[in-house]
Amino acid sequence: MKQRTLLSKFSLSGKGLHSGRNVSITCCPTEANHGIKFQRTDLENQPIIEALASNVANTNRGTSIKNYNGVTVQTIEHLMASFAAFNIYNVLVLIDGDEVPILNGSAQPFTEAILKCGIRELEAEQETLNLREVVRYEDKNNNVELLAIPADTFSVTVYVDYKTKILGQQYHQLADINDFATEIAPCRTFCFLHEIMPMMKLGLIKGGDLENAII
Repeated sequence: MKQRTLLSKFSLSGKGLHSGRNVSITCCPTEANHGIKFQRTDLENQPIIEALASNVANTNRGTSIKNYNGVTVQTIEHLMASFAAFNIYNVLVLIDGDEVPILNGSAQPFTEAILKCGIRELEAEQETLNLREVVRYEDKNNNVELLAIPADTFSVTVYVDYKTKILGQQYHQLADINDFATEIAPCRTFCFLHEIMPMMKLGLIKGGDLENAII
């Protein structure tokens, strides 16, 4: 599989879900082996944060990454999922704040922007990880279990149970990554009413409203 980048750049603006501040991003095409990087244009020297698993700093109600100088960008999950859905791993994201805008609370605005601007295939081959055995991870404190199983094609199966009569148990399978834009991208951020005050006390969801989240 060849590496991919954007065919042209695109820009989106809105407020951050947790910070409540207005922010703009511009996603720019790059050359091969660049990776996905965020550049904080609002700060002196415009520091760069690489979107690597090793740079994940926080996963409390969103994914935050941090560079070696402690510069962060938060709530990157919808944008990153959209890039992954199209096998795009070479992008420079210019951002003038510390949080990717939440927009309507889903990945759909990002997938639509990617499809509109187009995708360019590069000459270099994409480096891939070949899973040879089952990998299991369990977080007993939060009752979470992840299982990665070797397979010929990529698929994701999810089962959630929030132990509430309001929502009940939910199950879904994404059988083909090419269906992400239609099956997964429109799914919106949500929370329960009883979670709002605790999150506000933690300084979160300052930009949350019924336009970008389901309660």
